[in-house]
Amino acid sequence: MKNKRLILGLTLFLLVMAFSITGVLAQNVDGQVRFVHVIPGTAAVDVYTDGQLTVKGLGFGEASTYAFVPAGSHTITVTPTGITTELWSQELTVGAGTPYTLIASSTEPLLFKVYEDDFTPLGAGTARFRIVHAIDGAPAIDALLDDGRLVSANIAYGDATGTIDVPAFVYNMGFVPTGEDLSAAIVEPQPFALSAGTSYIAIVYGRPTSPETVLLSAPVHAEAPAGFVRVVNASTSTVDVFANGDRFGVALATGAGTDHLGLAAGEYTFEARSVEGDETLSSETVIVEDGSALTLVVTDDALTVYVDNLAGVDASTARLNIINTSASEISLTLEDGTVLAEALASDDNTITDIAATMGVVTLTLDGQSVELPETAFYGGVLYDVIVSDESTVALLASPVAQSIASAPGAESVTVAVAEDTEATTQTSDDTSTEVVEAPQQEATEAPSQETEVVVAETPAPPPPPPPLVDEEVNPTATVLVNPGANLQLRQYPSPDAFSLGLAPSGAVLEVLGRAGEPIDRVTGEPLNPDYVDPATLLGEDEDLNPEDTWLFISYAAPDGGSVTAWVNALYLDVRDEDGKRQKLAELPTVPENTPGESGSEVVTPPPLPEDTVFGTVTNLNPGVNLKIRRTPETGGETLELMPLGTTVEILGVNDNLDWAFVRYEREDGAVITGWSATLYLDFEYNGEKRSLEDLVQREELEIIDTSRRGEIGSTTGAPVAPSVPTEEPTRNAYVAEVVLNPGANLHLRRSPDTSSESLALIPSGAQLIIDLRTEDGSWLHTTYEGQSGWIATQFVNLSYNGRPADIEDIPSGG
Repeated sequence: MKNKRLILGLTLFLLVMAFSITGVLAQNVDGQVRFVHVIPGTAAVDVYTDGQLTVKGLGFGEASTYAFVPAGSHTITVTPTGITTELWSQELTVGAGTPYTLIASSTEPLLFKVYEDDFTPLGAGTARFRIVHAIDGAPAIDALLDDGRLVSANIAYGDATGTIDVPAFVYNMGFVPTGEDLSAAIVEPQPFALSAGTSYIAIVYGRPTSPETVLLSAPVHAEAPAGFVRVVNASTSTVDVFANGDRFGVALATGAGTDHLGLAAGEYTFEARSVEGDETLSSETVIVEDGSALTLVVTDDALTVYVDNLAGVDASTARLNIINTSASEISLTLEDGTVLAEALASDDNTITDIAATMGVVTLTLDGQSVELPETAFYGGVLYDVIVSDESTVALLASPVAQSIASAPGAESVTVAVAEDTEATTQTSDDTSTEVVEAPQQEATEAPSQETEVVVAETPAPPPPPPPLVDEEVNPTATVLVNPGANLQLRQYPSPDAFSLGLAPSGAVLEVLGRAGEPIDRVTGEPLNPDYVDPATLLGEDEDLNPEDTWLFISYAAPDGGSVTAWVNALYLDVRDEDGKRQKLAELPTVPENTPGESGSEVVTPPPLPEDTVFGTVTNLNPGVNLKIRRTPETGGETLELMPLGTTVEILGVNDNLDWAFVRYEREDGAVITGWSATLYLDFEYNGEKRSLEDLVQREELEIIDTSRRGEIGSTTGAPVAPSVPTEEPTRNAYVAEVVLNPGANLHLRRSPDTSSESLALIPSGAQLIIDLRTEDGSWLHTTYEGQSGWIATQFVNLSYNGRPADIEDIPSGG
């Protein structure tokens, strides 16, 4: 049996419903709350309600499902995921039976804005829609249809429009600064598919220079007697689904589905039609009974009804309804060995209950095992898992009894509710433990001792302190980037400065100061008589903008060495010695021309000489190497392999600028010169990133004749041998280069849909290996930093062996 991380053509669609099934029929004594994280530059967070873990690992651009929250006042606490150090906390008053969407979109202040949702019943074939402006620092915006018609005007930051009820349909909508037309769009018109019986929120978020949108959905209430119906598309076509002639599910792509939508009890004829040709693919008569829950699966030639059993689902148990619409038997297994489905026959389904957990599911189909992306299974949630004939796995979640403590790992981690907020009215009897640390496996990037350092809730010191203790404790900063990502440690306070190394997500840094007036490093005299400290221009309660502030830090590297470097404050949670948020303006200044230095072999190579062009190996998957060849051709003899991140001296380039002649020194004294593809190199000159064209034009890099041959030598004169060649991974591969405005990032989506979960942000200039495209060519499948997903074709340039590529030549399978 073959075991692969990902099979070609198989994609996991994680389409998370936003509302509880049991809340659709009538008002509940509890309220419901979901959380949305759209703070630019901020890593995934955990959300606690009254100290209980409610949401785990909420990433940028993501929304949680709804959790039932008892009516009354509650404390919401947010921490970096896997760490119990508080980022912020706030009070929330929940009304009985009232649903809320909480959106965090800014660091000034760190806070969820609260929006009350409207789930009053809708007529047949009707959807509800509203817009939230969540781009801090952006002007007011208008929403326009692609024909220029105005949808909503003058939406200011933080505002939500009123709801409008519209026919279920696909609306192409863009966003512009107030008063402008679509020629000035900050978000170009894109399709918003609105299914019936559903309330939608379009959130416009991100940075002013790189705005994005996410579409949240939730089913509205239904008048009893009623049942719940979800439609999932497992066909090879995008479909519309009609119920008794009314549009029900709109523009459902392969693997996509509706929420569990409330329908009055009765008989319905459901019809699935191809969007492209309006051809009827299948139809079925369905009896919807009061209180029932059904999933309708559309295939190319049938519409099959499966019953969702809701009985007995509690807040600590996740229920999986596994449906096999493929032509083969399937098995599903959790990484801990739990069997979810074993030898499940074609067109059959099975119900499995598991405790709330987070893990990797292995699918076995046609003798091949495929590990699906790690998934969080919450207690109190029904998950419909559909495996189709097209090797597509759809995972759709519907909260049934999800509570404030249903998140995976909630039983083993809590945070203390702040004592300075209404301390006299606290009702909790458990005061023996201020903080319970997360299990070690949750903090996968930062060592456990670093997690301990940032915990601020320690017992009060005995009074008075010993007179000899007079040490000043510097503030600390926790790195807040996505798990698996790293923060650049720069030699100077600039994004273009030479990188001394990387600090992983969760690492703790000692803050020595912020960038200040430059000085003569010999005499100590100021170099800029016109320098003004930006902190002196602030009002009493204002602070410096983290995005514009660089901090000088010390980092204790894993090998025992240390690094002093400059880092951008946008990606840090800075705390003083008491664990309170540190005002950046109150930090001491460090001359901005103070260079960072590395005393660690793990973090960085030695400093590079000046007036020399260097190249750093980039744009390769982990474990892949770049070859140094004797001649500038893909079939040239391999002299050496260079792993990702290797820095080499660039001696010159060929006329076409697609091959660089490099010089590389190995630790054993070997010196290799030869040709490497410029596609996989980033270029620097005196610590500044530069383009090849600019380097050649300024005569800082010479053109070398392609007749020059590479060779292997030695600094010691001893004979050396080349490394053993390995398979060339990038030859005959489709490469996509991300082309965006400076500072912008491209979403890696879980599925080929703008409303799908964002897995990672890919910077402009990154180059990716493409293995699949969607049928219409609008999305490309790739792997970035170990995660597989989809990117929008319109934001990349395609090449094949260094030449422009035709998208039609890429295999389709999305």
